[in-house]
Amino acid sequence: MSLILCRMERIERPFYVETLGVHIYSSQELCYVILQHPFLVMDGFLTDALKDFISKELELPQLTAKIEALLEEDSSDEALLAILTACDYASTEEITAYRQKLDSLRKMPPALYLKEKADYYQKNRQYGMAISTYEKILVMPKEIQKGDAFMGEVWQHLAAAYVNLFYFDKALHALEKACDRTGERQPLKQMYFLSKLSPHLSLRERYQAAMTEEWKRLWDREFEQARESVQQSENWKKIDEIFAGETREARLAAASKMVAGWKEEYRREVVHEV
Repeated sequence: MSLILCRMERIERPFYVETLGVHIYSSQELCYVILQHPFLVMDGFLTDALKDFISKELELPQLTAKIEALLEEDSSDEALLAILTACDYASTEEITAYRQKLDSLRKMPPALYLKEKADYYQKNRQYGMAISTYEKILVMPKEIQKGDAFMGEVWQHLAAAYVNLFYFDKALHALEKACDRTGERQPLKQMYFLSKLSPHLSLRERYQAAMTEEWKRLWDREFEQARESVQQSENWKKIDEIFAGETREARLAAASKMVAGWKEEYRREVVHEV
């Protein structure tokens, strides 16, 4: 993500937005994040640290007081709109449209809202946060889970998050759940791909039986095309560099460092949830 700096402000200690991996150095940047990332700011964004940043670094103590008063009234959306208004970043029309956006999100069915939020985290590579949010849907009462097709999609997206963290066993379990919920071909295809990525995985007989030889031939071609595409990417080149290390110890150390970075965010979320 890149931010457009509209007006320099005398900031000594920028505010760090962990989910986006960026530091905020101005009121304009703060407003940009609020406008572009509603799922990020709707819940838990207006922390004491942010209020302190607004009061001391942006030198807007009156705005901080207004935010605190609105939060006491359980009006967090109004507090976000107050920031946009006070910082003269957005037009009246943009603020009105943003208010409508927040209202529409708040009115979404709980399961659908959580899925959209989890998908947002997944898109921003916050896989631990995505997993935690998908799992909240899984423990909801069945009457508000929105049916098998919806839950199958949740399980599939959860599997994708696990794959990105190299938790292939958990990904396979999630895909089995998706397949059981929907009976559709897509989870079977993903299970087949997963078995090729991680040959140690053993697909259950009933899932193997559901895969026709014609499907497998099609999936093999698709898998090879994807492999060729991935081999041109920077991440694949980094992996190649790792396995080109002079010693086994050097290769293991480099691989461990890379995977640790990918898993760090998930660990933080697990610790937080516990």
